[in-house]
This record gives sequence, structure tokens and C-alpha cells, in this order.
Amino acid sequence: MAIVIAFFFRRRLISSNFLFFAICLNLFVFETIMFLTSFYHTKNHIIANINTLIYYPLAVLLVFNIWGFVKGKSKTLSIFQFSILGFIAIGWIIENFVIEDFGLYNTFLTAFVSMILVLISIYLINVIIFVKSTSIIKDSDTLLLIGMLIRSFFSGLILFINYRMNYSNEFYRDILILVNLAYTVANVFFLFSIICLPKNKKYTWPF
Repeated sequence: MAIVIAFFFRRRLISSNFLFFAICLNLFVFETIMFLTSFYHTKNHIIANINTLIYYPLAVLLVFNIWGFVKGKSKTLSIFQFSILGFIAIGWIIENFVIEDFGLYNTFLTAFVSMILVLISIYLINVIIFVKSTSIIKDSDTLLLIGMLIRSFFSGLILFINYRMNYSNEFYRDILILVNLAYTVANVFFLFSIICLPKNKKYTWPF
């Protein structure tokens, strides 16, 4: 919630960072709904499946926007981006309506896409740090990518473990504690990324 509030305090940045704001808002709404449904012992599998189709395309678009900013936009990059988005859309339909039941918590696609985001985030962080020689503390993109890396890695981990594997309730409880702690750390990086977003430059005459 603090992340969304921080965005509204710097609301002039929402328009130029709409994808980032949309992801933060999506996470806030989704996690709130999941908490309430869990608290009242209501099934939330369909909500989680729908969120997959919302969150991951936004995350892919945001990461590729940073990629284009860091490395420069290209036709190959655009093809790669839209190939992943197409894979998410087709994979989501197949997993939820062909292979599995939409009423179940289907996790194979989200685990796979999470690992793709992890690999891209690691690559871009290395480019920014070692090629661009940018300070991690002050760079909004780097902080965002670190948060995305942490969240995607632990999302992929819990979803992969959950996929048709029968572990004890104690094991799942310990894993969920670890994942929730990782999500908190990721949200801290998101928050500092918002704080470090550069202010919009005012238009000035070139003389």
C-alpha cells in the first residue's frame, strides 16, 4: 500500500511511468483480495489465474521498456518482447482451458515466465552496473529490476514447488513465510525505486 501512496505523492510521475504504477496498483489490489479471501477461507484460485494474465504481461512490457532504454530499441527486441507476450496469452488459454481446469490454481506458466523475468533482470542489472557504471543506490531502474528479480524468483520457486507436488503442510508453511519475506524485501526496492524516479523536466526555451 505504501508503494501506491508514494506514487500518488509523486502523481506527476504516473503518466510517464504508467506501467510501473499499473504493476504496483495490480499487486496492491491482488494481494489485498488474496489476503481477504484467505482470511475468510474463500477459494481464490480463479482470482490468481486471472491475475496471471494481468500481472505478467505488464511485467514483461516494463522490463523490456527498461531494456530498450538501456541497450536501445531494435526490431529484434520488439519481436522478442511480443513473442513472450504471445506465449503468455496462448499458454494461459491452453493451461486454464485445455490442459487443466480454470477453477484450479494453475502455476506452470507463471513459474516459467517468472524464470524468464529473472534471467532478463539479471542481464539488465549487469549491463547497468558494469557497462553503464551506474550507482545502484541512486538508479531507479536498477532498484526496480532488483525488486522484480527477487519477486519473480520466489514466485517461480513457490509456484514450481506447488505444481502437482505433495509436500507436508509444515513444509508449505515454511516456504510461504520465506516467500512473504522476499515479497516484502521486493516491495521495499519498488518503494525506493519510486523515490529515486527522476523528476519530469519542465519545458524550457533552448536559449
